[in-house]
Amino acid sequence: MDRLRAGGFSPRRPLALVVFTEEEGGRFGVPCLGSRLMSGSLGADAARRLTDRDGVTLASAVAAAGLDPAHLGEDAEALAGVGCFVELHVEQGRLLDRLPGTPRWPWPRRSWRTGGGGSR
Repeated sequence: MDRLRAGGFSPRRPLALVVFTEEEGGRFGVPCLGSRLMSGSLGADAARRLTDRDGVTLASAVAAAGLDPAHLGEDAEALAGVGCFVELHVEQGRLLDRLPGTPRWPWPRRSWRTGGGGSR
């Protein structure tokens, strides 16, 4: 976002960057946890009760990170303002950089899914 601003980019519509955590489901066992919470496909109360293998609840982990677990959940107002959503993934892992033939920089898969129709 800083580079866009520095380069003089001025979008016609508001632009936001959202970073979801726990999208792989490695700790709490629910893939796409952050985006499911924001969209409402996973209820906030159910999410707060999720536990990791050490018995730590998501609510406790959120609080330990300095955030308020009461703020977890669907954000209908934010979603109503979304005109377009682009999801980008950066593959990661502890051993990824040590595998033979692994590029020094991520290589895009070019997996595109688009849709259209309707009007506003």
